[in-house]
Amino acid sequence: MGEISNYTFELRNVAEALIKEEGIHEGRWMLGFNLSHGVGNMGQDEADTFPGTLVRITGANLRRVSEEVPSFPYVVDAAEVNPKRGKKKAGQTK
Repeated sequence: MGEISNYTFELRNVAEALIKEEGIHEGRWMLGFNLSHGVGNMGQDEADTFPGTLVRITGANLRRVSEEVPSFPYVVDAAEVNPKRGKKKAGQTK
């Protein structure tokens, strides 16, 4: 069997992992990206060159969102995915 060379993650999974990594225990959060735009003439040769745009992803961020923001699939409740230790959830027996 071949060696795995690629993993794909959904935006929600990345947000959950970052929430846990940063130790965030409350609030609703969503993953965002920092973008940089550039414009210029682009093409492989003179005959195939046209004005174009380039978008670079320069970083990622977690943004806290209010309760008014709909529960999009990529909005994560930190209290659910990374609860504070020592507190029992409702209905939990251990």
